[in-house]
Amino acid sequence: MLPAWCHAEDAAEEFGELPVVLSASRLRQPLVEAPSAVTVIDRQMIEASGARHIADLMRYVPGAVVGYNDGNRPVVALQGMSGTYASGVQVLVDGVSVYTPLWGGMQWEELPLSMDDLERIEVIRGPNAAVFGPNSFAGVINIITRHPAADSDWKFSSNLGNRGVADLSLTHSSILENGLKYRATFGQRASDGFDTRPDTQRQYFGNLRSEYQVDSIDSVQMSMFVADNKKDNGDYASTGSNQVPHPNFSNRFDFQLRWSRALSSDEEWWVQYYHQDSQTRDSVDVNFKDSSLWRALINKYGAALNVLFPSPIPYTVDSGYKTQRDGIEFQHTVRLHQDIRLVYGVEARRDAASSSTYLGKDQQSSILTRFYGNVEWKINAQWTLHIANMIERNTFADTGVSPKVAVTWQPITNHVFRLGVSSALRTPSISEKRANVGYILPAQLYPYTSGVTEVRVKTNGFANNEKVKSEEIGYAFNIPDWNIMGDMRWYREFYRDLMGKDESGNFVNKDKANAYGGDLTLKWVPSDSTMFRLALGKVKIASDTAPSSFNISAPDNTVSFLWDQKLFSKWHVSTNYQRVGSMHWTDAGNNNLNPAIPAIEYLTLRLGKGLNVRGFSESELALIFQNALGKHRDYWAGMGVNGQKETVAPRISFLQFVGRF
Repeated sequence: MLPAWCHAEDAAEEFGELPVVLSASRLRQPLVEAPSAVTVIDRQMIEASGARHIADLMRYVPGAVVGYNDGNRPVVALQGMSGTYASGVQVLVDGVSVYTPLWGGMQWEELPLSMDDLERIEVIRGPNAAVFGPNSFAGVINIITRHPAADSDWKFSSNLGNRGVADLSLTHSSILENGLKYRATFGQRASDGFDTRPDTQRQYFGNLRSEYQVDSIDSVQMSMFVADNKKDNGDYASTGSNQVPHPNFSNRFDFQLRWSRALSSDEEWWVQYYHQDSQTRDSVDVNFKDSSLWRALINKYGAALNVLFPSPIPYTVDSGYKTQRDGIEFQHTVRLHQDIRLVYGVEARRDAASSSTYLGKDQQSSILTRFYGNVEWKINAQWTLHIANMIERNTFADTGVSPKVAVTWQPITNHVFRLGVSSALRTPSISEKRANVGYILPAQLYPYTSGVTEVRVKTNGFANNEKVKSEEIGYAFNIPDWNIMGDMRWYREFYRDLMGKDESGNFVNKDKANAYGGDLTLKWVPSDSTMFRLALGKVKIASDTAPSSFNISAPDNTVSFLWDQKLFSKWHVSTNYQRVGSMHWTDAGNNNLNPAIPAIEYLTLRLGKGLNVRGFSESELALIFQNALGKHRDYWAGMGVNGQKETVAPRISFLQFVGRF
């Protein structure tokens, strides 16, 4: 038996037509029996989606909102109360957290993965910190990449279309004579983004995943990801700040090494080391007299400064930073009894970041240690009890405990009712805990600023854990005779000690909110050539302490519908429609000035035709239309009033070619 994280596709085959999930409890289990509500985005859905960004696949998740801060900067929120960085959503790649330590959220546009690298995505709808620790606050997104043995040839993919769309990837998978399996991908992703923003992006990326079976019980897996990004940032109307249109450069390197030992079909342990390193270079030259700092000096020292300095004052705004993450983890899975399975583990991790502008001269870091465990006890053929807990010590916050208890009842085969109660935490990010934002003044001003050479604002460091308690009732079913399956849940979540800024700009735990909602997914496969999928979500957020921020930060309802149809003569058509009710992102300007974003309807159409191309064993050419219904106003943290400075999403059309050789 090989590691669960690396073999989701094998698990699905093992259980035949009954889907298997791995992320709900760190134990393999049929989807209908999972102790949490799970959305599975499988390979068929990925291919039918017509998506270029992994974030767009989250449109399949009930209640999820995918916004674009610009044409190449997606943001994903699962249950509202989110801004530029959805810090309450834990994002994993093959079980390893990949959110940025500095900001605490996910930078989706920098993921060095192509659509061909994905096997499936499992999304836990709701808190699951007992399994994946703090920051699994609003949900967990586990991206599972394809196993090296899933393919054994070359594969070429491309997207070419309007708005500068130019995506290319080349993948090779093979098994060497010594038994080493590997899969390597190299590619680029590029587009011109939105007309209303300077947001052109070009990314070069590569990834390698390999596995070597040492003997009958031992195996070694290694993964490596690299990316080099160039992206335009800013606002065409800005002056004197880091929002002046300019290029931004970044690169990242991720490494994961795991040794696994499968002692039997019921017992396995593994130990892994992972490392992540990223750097962003972001500087822009401006006229200091256009900056807010100059206006502050005028207010303090008088308008005479304009007389003393009639000419522009050259100034560089540096918003660059570096982050690093290193961790080691051990996990053991064992069957204690015929009816009892246990998984437990321990992890130690160091997060670090440095930025002269955001954090001062010194590197800031946090150390966390955590112990987790989950017990599954099949009391009898109908009842199963799940008990899990995570204990974590983080140098940035109080020691946290995140317990979870869930009971499932299966009165009829493949019909399961679920009742669960859990608590979760979110620890402060480095910027929330150790921000030390400062700007050095131009030297020519020193004689007139009473010896002040820089302006710096340091947070008080009082930020602590955010907390949520969740109560959930669910029902999951699978009817093989009708080829239909589904999952629904009703939940209440009580958020406390949410972080906000006080009058001095410090992050403090001052807000609270309650969320009430439900969601539903249905999948129907009436024939081998047809698949329908429906996802519905509804949520209401109530907050007395910050109504302008939270109460309209989630849409009242979301609808997502997928139709995938294989036609005659190798024709293939699919359509994905999503409607998101009106909402307001928490950092999208001042709510008193900016109304909520109107409801958005997003439609993707894909029409493909299998080809017989010489030199290719199989190939397909497809025409894809994204945002086919027309332009709409999308998310942007800098939205202005009366339609000014909007982020307007245009229609995008491109040709997609996929071929194996």
